Amino acid sequence: MTPELVRELIARGEALTLEFKGEERRQLSENDLVETVVCMANRPTQEMGYVLIGVEDDGRVTGARPRDAGGIDPLRIQALIANRTRPSLSCRVWVVELEGKPVLVIEVPRSCKDLCVRVRV
Repeated sequence: MTPELVRELIARGEALTLEFKGEERRQLSENDLVETVVCMANRPTQEMGYVLIGVEDDGRVTGARPRDAGGIDPLRIQALIANRTRPSLSCRVWVVELEGKPVLVIEVPRSCKDLCVRVRV
């Protein structure tokens, strides 16, 4: 995932396949992050979906907040999503620097036609 591609996604604006989650005011909880990804996985379109954390609804890049003492670990986010979804959802995750701020990019495949992804309780 390149900064240019992330800028193109932001320029498109939010849609069924693209969700912005800003963290300007507060950090998105792990539960809210997983729920957002599950909603994206259950979208009606075949096109690849993306969740951009650290981008406000108006497209401003405010940056994703650190998830733990080590900052933002994309592999930890992938594992979090896989462990909290049924069936287990395999996403690709990157941290991309834009305007000197980290943006957490989650590429979300669509769930199978007859199978709905759920948050594991």
